[in-house]
Amino acid sequence: MANEPQDNSPSRAKNVLVVGAKGGVGTSTAALALAQELSTRGRRVIAVDANLGQDDLGLLTGADRGDRPGVGELLHANPHPPGAAQKLSQGFELIHGVRSVAGQALADRDGADRLIGRLSGVALASGLTVADGRLVIDAGRAPSAWALELARHADQVALVTAPDRLSVINAYAALKQLRKHAPHAAIGLVWNHCQNQQAAEHQHSRVSRPAQTFMGETLSLAGWMPTVAEEVTPPLASLADWVLAGAEAVEGAA
Repeated sequence: MANEPQDNSPSRAKNVLVVGAKGGVGTSTAALALAQELSTRGRRVIAVDANLGQDDLGLLTGADRGDRPGVGELLHANPHPPGAAQKLSQGFELIHGVRSVAGQALADRDGADRLIGRLSGVALASGLTVADGRLVIDAGRAPSAWALELARHADQVALVTAPDRLSVINAYAALKQLRKHAPHAAIGLVWNHCQNQQAAEHQHSRVSRPAQTFMGETLSLAGWMPTVAEEVTPPLASLADWVLAGAEAVEGAA
């Protein structure tokens, strides 16, 4: 099947990809908190669960999907079915994830191109624009080939990690792969399991310093999350700040 044309016009909503350095670092929690925070600031947001084989955003929001189409249908159906974006009481819209591993059949470059093209169409139909609209895409783990293909279409990438040694190592490795696939995207780190801003800054230096030394990459601390889930929203206000400031910088340079 030929790739569908994508909307690359300056008026399209920006794509914010949220990916994890490895599984279990809080990628879906960060994506949900970001969508909620942007919504409270008056932005129009569609959160997309693109971590194939799961629907974590649907579970976290408690949304009743029913027979509503999701990412799997956007990938497979031709033409894609309407009604994928579900309006939630939290103030944003949600496109549910794939119900089963069957949706992974199209998890390649053509599939990523098709999905992003169709998400752009859904965003336009929902009235999202570059001025007030964001597609917040939960892509699962960054080292996966699928997440890296989606990263090619990202305007901004929030890489979620944690202080344990394996997560730090994986974050640096994921950063190198993300920069290779998304050379023009802004990339920032989101640190989970940090007690405060100072702790987050200390952990951030474990990746930002080698990134600067060996890659020439100035890596932003995009946000942090505490261990206690109930305290997620206030610290992740900084992630929304990073997303909005990055968009303004790009628009100002245009």
